[in-house]
Amino acid sequence: PNNILLLSLCLADFLMGAYCIPMYALSYLQSTREVVLGNKYFCLAWFSSIELAGAGSLISLLLISVDRYIAILCPLKYPTIVTEQRTIRVIVVAWLLIVFVAFLPMMGLNKYDYSVMPLNARCHYYTTLYTEYVVVASFGSIFFIIAVCCVLYAQILMASYRQVKTLRKRSVSSPSMHEWMEHRVSSVRVSTFLMLVFILLWLPYALVAPFKYFRTFSQKKIEILKVATQLLFFGNSLVNALINGLYRKENRTVYKNMI
Repeated sequence: PNNILLLSLCLADFLMGAYCIPMYALSYLQSTREVVLGNKYFCLAWFSSIELAGAGSLISLLLISVDRYIAILCPLKYPTIVTEQRTIRVIVVAWLLIVFVAFLPMMGLNKYDYSVMPLNARCHYYTTLYTEYVVVASFGSIFFIIAVCCVLYAQILMASYRQVKTLRKRSVSSPSMHEWMEHRVSSVRVSTFLMLVFILLWLPYALVAPFKYFRTFSQKKIEILKVATQLLFFGNSLVNALINGLYRKENRTVYKNMI
């Protein structure tokens, strides 16, 4: 199940590199900027790429957090609660929801107007899309998922510490039991590191983005900060692969075989 969840995260990272970043590049390049901003569906496809890749990463990391929570707090029941089939079903439902939310603007939930000029005002994430949609689908969901994951990992780390401490006190514990627990702790360590990196790279954007709605701040400065923080969460997709490759032995083997 854990590998299936990592596959979901890999899919989100792939979409970030194959769909989201290219759309961003096209929207900023002078040679293609007019085409993207001046066409309703290209503009909305750009916005959907942000939601698709971003929400994919967010939901995948949340599911990994829940998986680790059950594995550590209910180790004996874990195999019956988290089955392969159940994990696949949850991921499929999650991705269907992500796709639905990401493409809502293309289904009519937008304020795109061909009469609006200049083009960067016509196709702008915070004015073309409804405020309620942006708040819920963008920085609102980031804050919510970060809060939930922090609560889960706080309990996971405390439970892991107690379990390892108990096992070390029991000199009669079998080597296999120690090996099993060390593997669990190692998995939690990697997942926790992924989550910390995720918070560091996504939180700045979630903090800066709402200021686009406040006229008391210089919009030019806010736009610069927004682009800078977006580069951070773009980088999260690259970091995820590196962390999994460096800290998971089985993944290192896969990477070596691919190379």
